[in-house]
Amino acid sequence: MTKYKSTAEVMKIISDKDKIRTFGVIAHVDHGKTTMSDSLLAHSGIISPSSAGNALAMDSMKAEQERGITIVQANVTLHYQEDDNDYVINMIDTPGHVDFSGRVIRSLRAIDGAVVVCDAVEGIMTQTETVTRMSLEDLAQGEIGLFGGYVALAMASPAASFVAGAALFSNLPGHPYNLWVSVFLALIVAAILAVALQWVVMRDFDESTPQRALNRSIALLICVSAVISSQWGGRARIFGELFPSESGDFVGVVGARLRYTTIGAWVVVLIACGFVTLFLSKTKAGLSFRALTDNRGSSVLVGIQPKKFMAIGWGISGALAALAASLAASMSLLDSSLMFRTLIYALAAVTLGGFDSLRGAVVGGIIVAQAQTLIPGYLGLPSEMSIVAALIVLIAVLVFRPWGLFGQRPVERV
Repeated sequence: MTKYKSTAEVMKIISDKDKIRTFGVIAHVDHGKTTMSDSLLAHSGIISPSSAGNALAMDSMKAEQERGITIVQANVTLHYQEDDNDYVINMIDTPGHVDFSGRVIRSLRAIDGAVVVCDAVEGIMTQTETVTRMSLEDLAQGEIGLFGGYVALAMASPAASFVAGAALFSNLPGHPYNLWVSVFLALIVAAILAVALQWVVMRDFDESTPQRALNRSIALLICVSAVISSQWGGRARIFGELFPSESGDFVGVVGARLRYTTIGAWVVVLIACGFVTLFLSKTKAGLSFRALTDNRGSSVLVGIQPKKFMAIGWGISGALAALAASLAASMSLLDSSLMFRTLIYALAAVTLGGFDSLRGAVVGGIIVAQAQTLIPGYLGLPSEMSIVAALIVLIAVLVFRPWGLFGQRPVERV
């Protein structure tokens, strides 16, 4: 590194793209990323050598200085000279805490290489190597959940009914079961089915390209949907009531009627979210699963088995999908396209909000729900056109923000 260059000299260098390099500094929290960045800044003449290691110049936010951690990635341009050739090096100091992994991912998309900093005492930690591979969303979970919904219906129906599978479950003691008991048992069946399909169809996900994995997921969706249609047909069926739904079963809120079915569905969803949160934050399996999804390379190095925890993730997703299918069917009807419509709405919501933003997915879901509910009503369109209204809103937003409302604009590498 050489000493300070004027702005005009730096601008002359960066006019040649071959003279530009971009790298990131990545490590576990408190392993010395920002301290090392200080040393590079001092060697480049940007800060005083006597303050290197104490200035923490890349941590400019007040919260970062008070807590002593990097929260937001920061970048600076350095000058480098080798063999009488001048280069401009863009350095990005990234966060080390696992909660800010999304910001690290966005930084990695813009760099040519990375400097990995490891603490010699603590060794390689979970966040030492940051996520470089995005998770692939499984498109078949909705159909697995729908299968669970039909299993719940069969368990709650008498053997003499025309529901496929009811005669099979009639051999179990106590059949037919209460609807809530049937839903609970269906969650177990859906979880086992999801794990089995993951083990057979998606087991070598690690060795698959994203395109192959996506193709398998779509093929799995079609196969499960075909099994459902062949066993239960396309006719809509009455699922049953999980919550009171008589005409007087509602609560008045500021002049509006909030029905028990809506309240009950929200309570169940919040309870399910609470259980998932506790699992991911308080159990060894949950923490291992988070480590695997956030930092696959380091997780393998510390002994976490990817295939085992991917199967656990599929099982949880299958159970939650079955719960979602049961709740949706109890408030409408159970038919073979129930979760496929939900998948379309979900993809529209995530695309609208931004694929890399959890907040965006929530806001996108609210916008899509309001659009498909209100637009047909105000414009006098038939209910079958509700999905078209949602997609029109999606297209209108993406014309102006292709990366979504809260998504990050893609960064092109130079």
